[in-house]
Amino acid sequence: MNATINKMKNKSNLKLMFRKELMESRKLLLIGLMGFSAFWVLVGLWCGYFSLGGSSGEVASYIFIYFIAIQFFCSVSFSFMKRKETRLPMLMIPGTAFDKVFPKYVINIVSAILAFYIGFLLLEGSRLLGAFMFDKPAHDFISPFTLPLLIPDPYSSIWIAMIIGFFLLTIAYFSMGAILWPKYSYLVSIGVLWAIQVLLSLIAIIIPWKFITFSVDSISIYMKCLAAGEYLLALAFFYLGYLRFRHSKVLTGIFK
Repeated sequence: MNATINKMKNKSNLKLMFRKELMESRKLLLIGLMGFSAFWVLVGLWCGYFSLGGSSGEVASYIFIYFIAIQFFCSVSFSFMKRKETRLPMLMIPGTAFDKVFPKYVINIVSAILAFYIGFLLLEGSRLLGAFMFDKPAHDFISPFTLPLLIPDPYSSIWIAMIIGFFLLTIAYFSMGAILWPKYSYLVSIGVLWAIQVLLSLIAIIIPWKFITFSVDSISIYMKCLAAGEYLLALAFFYLGYLRFRHSKVLTGIFK
């Protein structure tokens, strides 16, 4: 009986936290989406004027800038942890740490997905509009819903799995960073990534690659392992962020 009551309370708390996060984050979400959209409208008009775009290069450039944007967005998603005055009200709200962290994670993922499609549609639409306004030749419209078809075979399905895994990994890592080091989250998270990259580069230098052979079958296996590693790391980062939030206090360690 008590277990059933506790489950009902947990579900109720989770729903309340979702509503609270949506209400409090809507201003940040709208401002971020409007700025992101306005940027791609301007880029699209510029591309239309110079008859650019409509190619894989445009898609690659969009994805690169998009990932930088979601890195910054996730880095400020736990900005209330920066100061005691904003951290205290959140920690004092009734509910578990999971009730407070999980809605943030979901909102980050859903917002990033919506931003991807909205931004790309605005980029392509404004590109064609710019070409029409300035009487320039325009390339074909690229739909964001058909982007997977641009990935060449073989291994297209594995590439898609890897891209999705990298998307989740990016959100998980920078969301975790926002909890671990909230004051300078983006800069510190980038710095840690840079240090890891340097370390991996040094390891790659000493690996005797000439004794390692790659076949068609082995490449597929390595790519699958890499994709699986991305998903496992994403789960680990989400969990580490949750653990750090669960053990956080009003004044402790890096939260002073």
